[in-house]
Parts: sequence; C-alpha cells; structure tokens
Amino acid sequence: MSDISSVENPGLSPRRTDTQPWYRYRFVWLIIGILAWSVVTGLTLLVVAVLNADDVVSDTWYRDGRGINRDIAADNMAVALGIRVVVQGSALQLSSDAALPMPPQLELALRHPTIAARDQVLAFTHQGGGEYATETPLPQGRWSLTLTPSEGNWRLHQYRVSSTAQPLLLGPDA
Repeated sequence: MSDISSVENPGLSPRRTDTQPWYRYRFVWLIIGILAWSVVTGLTLLVVAVLNADDVVSDTWYRDGRGINRDIAADNMAVALGIRVVVQGSALQLSSDAALPMPPQLELALRHPTIAARDQVLAFTHQGGGEYATETPLPQGRWSLTLTPSEGNWRLHQYRVSSTAQPLLLGPDA
C-alpha cells in the first residue's frame, strides 16, 4: 500500500485559516455603510415630511362645501349692488352703484395659496364717507382675498397680487 500524502490530494491538506478579524474586510464595511446610509436618508425624509406637511386642504371642507350656495348668493349680491373697493396700504375706499348704508366694519380675509400660517384677517373700521382704515397695512404677495361686511349680506372674493406701489382693486369689473 502506498502512503497517501497531502501533496497528491489537496483535500487532505490542513485548511488555511484566516487570521484577520471581521472588521478588517472592506466588503463588511460596504454592507454596513449602505445600511447606515439608508437609515440616515429615511430619517431625514421623515423629518422633512413632518416639518413641511401640506396644509392646502381645509379641515372643514365638508361644512365649507355645504355653504357654497350661501357664498354664491353673497357674491351675486355684491355684483347686483355694484360694490367696488380700492385698498391702498391701510386705507380702504368703498363705493357702490346702489344707495348702500355703509357698514360699521369690514373684514378682509387674506388667505395664502399654500401656507396656512400666513393667513390673516384685517378689520377695517368706518371713518365716514366710504372711507375705512385699519392699523395693519395690506401685506405684499399673492392672496385669495375675501371682503365681507360685519352683517355678512354681500361678499367680494378674488385672487390678487398685492404690492405697495399700486392700489388693490376689488369688484365685478376689477
């Protein structure tokens, strides 16, 4: 019988053992890096989504939808009365084709198209002769404007861009 040696049969040779610890292999760090990058990216996107949540849709959309006929009637009343408004800074001039008693107070609701935190309401008080004034001047920017008297029997609603250089015109022919 012949002696079987490890030279002739490599399967019988002692196995080569690696002496490096696991953290010395680059492939391990590649896998860990990909997983860490995924976690950091996911958390970043979560923070961005929470801090910049959309607030375009009204929370009371159903109630607002039910009151649309009332709003349309108020818009039609403003057209029938021929109400026109000129807003310049913190002054408002109201005129009408009909003999209209001047309301003691007007509310101008400024709604920002995308950011609800910028919405504001300006209260104009009657100064006499169709002149109204408020303490806060009209801010610049693109707004959805809604002007209503304290009684609420008519309404002017338009989308406008306001600036300090030109007066803001509201009404059926504006």
